[in-house]
Amino acid sequence: MIRICTGTVTIDAGETIFTLWDGDDDVVLSEITAPAGSPVVIEGMSNFIKSRLSSVSAELMLPHAGPGGAGLATAISAMTPAETQVGTLNARVATVLQGLAVVEANGLGLGYRFDSATADADPGPGRFRLNHADPTLATMMYVDDISASDFAVGPLLARWGMGSSLIKGTVNLSSAANDGDFAGYEVIGAVADGGGYRKIPIAAIGAPSAWADGAEIMISFAPRGDAGDGYEIDAEVAGPPDLSAHENEVLGYRVMVRDLGTDFGAYAGRSGVVALTAGPAWQVVAVYTGPKGDKGDQGNQGWAPQLVIVADGARRVWKLAGYIGGDGIPPTAHVGEFLKGDGTWTATIAQAADVRGPGGTGTVGAVGNGVGIDVDSSDPTEPVISLRPFVGDDGDGGEAGGVPAPAAGDAAAKKFLSAAGGWVAVDTAPLQTQITALQEAVTGGYSMLHVRDERAVNVSGGGPATAGGSAKRVLNTVVHNEIEDAALSSSSILLPAGTYYVEATAPGYYCGKHFLWLRFNGAAYGAGVVRGPTEYAFQNGADGVQTTARLAAKFILGTDATVDLMHMMSLAGSSSNLGSASGFAPEVYADLKAWKLA
Repeated sequence: MIRICTGTVTIDAGETIFTLWDGDDDVVLSEITAPAGSPVVIEGMSNFIKSRLSSVSAELMLPHAGPGGAGLATAISAMTPAETQVGTLNARVATVLQGLAVVEANGLGLGYRFDSATADADPGPGRFRLNHADPTLATMMYVDDISASDFAVGPLLARWGMGSSLIKGTVNLSSAANDGDFAGYEVIGAVADGGGYRKIPIAAIGAPSAWADGAEIMISFAPRGDAGDGYEIDAEVAGPPDLSAHENEVLGYRVMVRDLGTDFGAYAGRSGVVALTAGPAWQVVAVYTGPKGDKGDQGNQGWAPQLVIVADGARRVWKLAGYIGGDGIPPTAHVGEFLKGDGTWTATIAQAADVRGPGGTGTVGAVGNGVGIDVDSSDPTEPVISLRPFVGDDGDGGEAGGVPAPAAGDAAAKKFLSAAGGWVAVDTAPLQTQITALQEAVTGGYSMLHVRDERAVNVSGGGPATAGGSAKRVLNTVVHNEIEDAALSSSSILLPAGTYYVEATAPGYYCGKHFLWLRFNGAAYGAGVVRGPTEYAFQNGADGVQTTARLAAKFILGTDATVDLMHMMSLAGSSSNLGSASGFAPEVYADLKAWKLA
């Protein structure tokens, strides 16, 4: 059955929301008394309830057609469930009528169905599509020349890209089922003919709605007027005082003034065009810019690159360690990379430029004798300098003094001239002991080589490994090198003969049992090998565990040798077996330190 609820409301002409409901018998607006789609009559004007906003207000389907006002007599028909279906149909009709009203008012509204494909192709009669699944990122709209109403509208669509303005107009898209699903795009270029469909360049306005495939969409276009003609000027000056140079020109002579100042009114900081009139005098004919705004806020502090010098064998190269001195989040471009000679960056240290340059090839041309020394420069590359005996002046009343010449063997014994005039040996052992103690305090007493595997942020240590096999660990960066004749080449360490103590670490990811061992001169793994303890990085479904293998050993090299850091793994299968990335720059994986003990 139909229940009629009566009362009074307040609504203005052309509005869709009525308020201050005062129903009979204290009846309020509810799902029972005023469901969506219910017919309503306000001061004799029929309408439908679109939605309730509260117990005393609601939104209408169509703008109120009456004069409007307060205390307007109102009647609402509350329907049974069966009758609600009829109300829903009426609401649908009202929505269509509303859409038709928009089309009639705009004159360019067209009915289409949305096609969810994104390819540059004809979407088919009555359909349109965007070139991106995210409506916000769409830059092209492809619209068929035939609308959903079977009208040929290709020539009309082509006009949407006409005009001299950079922005040709605005395309509005609204769902026929829910006008709250809305999108707006600016047309930013000419419309191209794709052969049966049109290609419209667009730029999103705000956050467009997304529609399902086949959704009914009303498309309308609001054109933007062409850009107006600019003034043709005859000259340009900085300010009014400079106009005097043009006062002898013909009447109507136009000059662009970059700052009109206050000579022509309150135009300080604004540019404009003035024309020469009789007098001579000048008259403002156009003002281009608004008043000068406030000074903008100071921007963030910029970032400066932090460069460090690292060793690559005998070479020294620049490495970008990071950025310093800025505000906010620092950049990460090229961090961990090396500077090439042409100013670009490389992740391969061997390609970096040597900052020291090539060594000189000159020789000593000549070394001359001096006071107290004799020079044998027969070989200019190795001149021999010796002390010349020195004879002093005669003392008062004494015999002539002199410095005795060194005897054979004195120079080899590193003797010194004593106060008594003879050559004597000096015990330098205590001094050497102090020097050695100082060196040990500073360096630990032994020269050291430190190398490791450094990579750019989010680059893993590599893989997959070979199950049951060994992988040669990458060593691409020399952190420190004090060992004479030691070098790093192609991830191999070149060590001169001597006694060494080595410590090494390397990660193993998702690889089962694993350990480190040292390979000397390419020899295979076997008895007597130098290796570290076994670690275990178990596999747990899709997730893996990373553990660190370690090695510490002392060994003696009778001759120069090539040493490789090897990693044995029992399982394989991950592209990050040799180390999972941490997300922090630089990524560091294998690390080896060697001390030369003797």
